[in-house]
Amino acid sequence: MAVVGGPGGDPAVVRGARDAARAAGLLPLVVAPTGAPPAENLTVQRTFGAARSIEFDAILVAHAPEPGADDRGVRDAKSGAVAGGQPVLDSRVVLLVNEAYRHAKPLAGLADCRALWAAAGVDPQAPGVFVETDAGRAVTALAEQLATHRVWERFPAAL
Repeated sequence: MAVVGGPGGDPAVVRGARDAARAAGLLPLVVAPTGAPPAENLTVQRTFGAARSIEFDAILVAHAPEPGADDRGVRDAKSGAVAGGQPVLDSRVVLLVNEAYRHAKPLAGLADCRALWAAAGVDPQAPGVFVETDAGRAVTALAEQLATHRVWERFPAAL
């Protein structure tokens, strides 16, 4: 499971999500803009530039990050932009979340994830998509959803 955090986010929230995932028997990997520890007792296992959705069964977004210093953006000017004049999000995180959503993986986000959901084309009402204010509840929702491995009902079959 990926726990995504970034600049401007609270490392304590990332740490809390990581610890809740461990307590639930999941293997959390912290994903951040660089490999440098953002806080004491918080190791980064993947960077935005190195993480891909194929590595993770689920993604928890602790903080929707603004572009990192090495984010080169995307070629499509509309991709990754946030409606309403909000700051653009890191394009690598937008891609990570978009791919996980399209691959029917469970997603959870804490309070500020709605802009990321919009940028990544995630329907916040879709099955297996959770928005929480508490990291522990978000991890619980993901752990329950992971029992089915994928959220197949997100994309019903049609003829």
